[in-house]
Amino acid sequence: MIVWPKNIIDDIALRKSVIVLGSGVSANSVNAAGQRPKTWKSFLETGCAHIADLKVKREVLKLISQNDFLTACEILKTTLGSFIFNNFVISEYQAPGYQPASIHETIYRLDSKIVITPNFDNIYDRYASTTSAGTVTVKEHTDDDIVEALRINKRLILKIHGKVETPNNLIFTRESYAQARQKYKSMYEVLDALLITHTFLFLGCGTNDPDIRLLLEDYRHRFRNSGDHYFVLSKTSASPSVKNILEQTLKIKLLEYSTIGGAHTVLLNSLVNLADQVEATRTEIALTQGW
Repeated sequence: MIVWPKNIIDDIALRKSVIVLGSGVSANSVNAAGQRPKTWKSFLETGCAHIADLKVKREVLKLISQNDFLTACEILKTTLGSFIFNNFVISEYQAPGYQPASIHETIYRLDSKIVITPNFDNIYDRYASTTSAGTVTVKEHTDDDIVEALRINKRLILKIHGKVETPNNLIFTRESYAQARQKYKSMYEVLDALLITHTFLFLGCGTNDPDIRLLLEDYRHRFRNSGDHYFVLSKTSASPSVKNILEQTLKIKLLEYSTIGGAHTVLLNSLVNLADQVEATRTEIALTQGW
C-alpha cells in the first residue's frame, strides 16, 4: 500500500492539486468483448500490419524496439496517409466502447478541480461527464478559452494531446509534438503556471512523454527549492538507478507500489485509501474553516 505524504492529501483536499492521467489508467478498462485499450507501443505494433512495404515495416518495428515511438508513429502515419491512420486510431480508441473501471470511479472521488490527461480516448471524460450530470468541462489543446475555463468555478478536464473524436488534431507524432509547442504555446504556458502553483500527481503515466518531461525539467531548473511533484509507478517499472535519476532531473518524488501477478490491485486500494483521507481532511477543513 502506498503511504501518501500529508502534503499531497492536503493539497488535493484544498483543490491545490492537478491529477494527471496516463495510459496506464485507461488500461484498466475493458469493453464488452473483454478487450483493453492498447498502449502506445502495442498500437504502433498493430499498425505495422497495415504497412505493405516490408522495408518500411521493418524500419518502424526497429524504431519501436528502440522506444523511439514518435518517429515510428510519424512514419506509420505518413505511410498510411491521414485518412487511413485516423480511422485506425478511431477503431482502436473509440469504436471498441471501453467502459470505465473502478480506478476511474476512485479518481473521480478525489474530486480534483483540474484533471489533465494526454490520453485521447474518452473513457474518463465520459464517466466524469455522466456522473456529474454534464457539469464537468472538457477542453483540449486547440481551444482558445482554456484560461477562462480554469478561472471559473467548475471542474475541468484538459486533454493536452487532443481527443479521438477529432483525430486530425492529435499530438501523436514527432512533427505534431514539434508544431504544437509553437502553435498552442498558450496551452503550454498554462501547464507551466499550474506546475508552479499546484502539486501534480501523475497516475498511470510514463516518464518518456516529451511534453511532460520538458515541463518538469524546466520546472526543476527554475525552481530548485520549490515543492516536489509526485509520480505513482510500480516498483518494477524502472531500475533503482533510473528512478534516482528521474527524481533528481524531474524534481519528482516517486510513490511506488507492488504488482501481484501483473495486477495493479495495490494501486487501486491505495487510491481508495487516498480518497478516504482526502474526504476526512475536507471535513476537518470545513469544521475549522481552514481553507
